[in-house]
Amino acid sequence: MNLKKLLLDENLSKLEDSYLLDFSENKKHYSNSFFEEYKRHPLIQFDSFNKLNLNKDRFYNNSKWKKEDLDGKYLLEVGSGAGKFTEILLQTKANIVTIDSSDSIKINHKNNFKRNINNVYFIKTNANENIFKSNVFDFVVLYGVLQNVDNQKKIIQNCVSYLKKGGKLTLDVTKAKDFYLHLINPKYFWRNFTKHMSPRKLYSLINFYIPKFIRIDTFLKKKFGFLGRFLSKIILPFPLINYYFLPLKNEIKLEMSILDTFDALASKFDKPMTKNDLKLLIEEIESE
Repeated sequence: MNLKKLLLDENLSKLEDSYLLDFSENKKHYSNSFFEEYKRHPLIQFDSFNKLNLNKDRFYNNSKWKKEDLDGKYLLEVGSGAGKFTEILLQTKANIVTIDSSDSIKINHKNNFKRNINNVYFIKTNANENIFKSNVFDFVVLYGVLQNVDNQKKIIQNCVSYLKKGGKLTLDVTKAKDFYLHLINPKYFWRNFTKHMSPRKLYSLINFYIPKFIRIDTFLKKKFGFLGRFLSKIILPFPLINYYFLPLKNEIKLEMSILDTFDALASKFDKPMTKNDLKLLIEEIESE
């Protein structure tokens, strides 16, 4: 893959003989909290680790793309984290550039790079900034990102600008309830405090309380179903993401619970969107 033809001329000087590149300005970025979770749980979300096809199914079901559609094409993955979707993309024959604004990109590289791979680059860069030329990618993937960024419109605009004529963008965002009913979720109360905590201290707190209360939460939800969700919020009025319903060992479900609860509480931004809000934003971008 020829990375030079994708990059803006001013970024060519940053190229090195490596598949892991740093185009960031080495400034502290609001996404750094994600590095804290991924360095502790680098593989827990991977299909190859938990033996489920959650990521593969999510990607192909959402995008409606076929694996063979990507053969020989240029694909950009924005906000790849530890690389759970990068793993799926590398099962295709696409030429892949995967970027992340935090040092999570180094974990992704460690998780996914193999010596015989020459069709993927891992780049640390802020997605709000343009480092690529316009109209150079056939496909752009933006999963698990939009709810956690400061400027959703700018991110989508950049992704669209990178696409060739006829290129395709697939994206998702955490679903918000109409009339902001999602705000009754206790995480939005606790986030007033937790998003200002140091990631290390917050992780220690979550790692302390979830193992102590997850059995109670699981019992309530299994025993009382929908009502159990409300009972759990009353008895345990703090965030606890629980994967009791997945066919996994309890220790794996516990680890996933700790990671995703931390994720929900640590991120600086949390902006779920309704389907209509997303539709209006995309229409606004298309009209400009």
